[in-house]
Amino acid sequence: LAQFEKKARAEGKHNFRVIQPDASGDEWIGVSGREVYVPVLYAWPSTIGTIGFDMSFSPIRMESKLKSAETGEGVASGVFDLMQGGKVSSGQMAFAISQAVLDLHASALAKAGKQAVKGYLAAVIPIPPLFAQALSLANLAQCDLIAVDLTANDGKFIYSSIHPSTGKLDKTSTPQDTDITQTLEVAGRKWNLTLRPKSTFFAGYFHYFSYLVLVIGIL
Repeated sequence: LAQFEKKARAEGKHNFRVIQPDASGDEWIGVSGREVYVPVLYAWPSTIGTIGFDMSFSPIRMESKLKSAETGEGVASGVFDLMQGGKVSSGQMAFAISQAVLDLHASALAKAGKQAVKGYLAAVIPIPPLFAQALSLANLAQCDLIAVDLTANDGKFIYSSIHPSTGKLDKTSTPQDTDITQTLEVAGRKWNLTLRPKSTFFAGYFHYFSYLVLVIGIL
């Protein structure tokens, strides 16, 4: 760990230090108590300020990284509270797609039929911007948009336009007969996207239907 920090400082990251959230989850402290650390060495955009953050404190983040190391493919994580601007919790939900970088020339491991992981590339994707266009189309159709991670199987929304202001995951409500649902695969995970008609959708439908009945009656 000391060698890693020293190397990072030699690259121009003068105050580089590997850190993790404290027990309260509100502050940062130096890492301790684990055999393996996965700190962020490079980050873009740099203004997000994730350099030095150790990802191994988070089972949600590490699950996808370890699976990528096994499969050699990019793997999506579950949803987590985004760390940015030096904050442990920004209140904005996100997920990551991680790709393990393998050292194919590690001779001892290669002889054993294994590959050494040199590190990980990860794209962190905030949830609200991801669904912005889909939400706009749903609103035009007078529907709510709901996304659920079936792989997580925790009964929580990835995203819900019904409770957009909370910024947190909410328990799913009972599926309705009028729901229109599509299952998608997102880098190894299964997501359900649901369009749920709003009350205004039905109000408009019955308003139109009443005029139709009136016209037929007059005829």
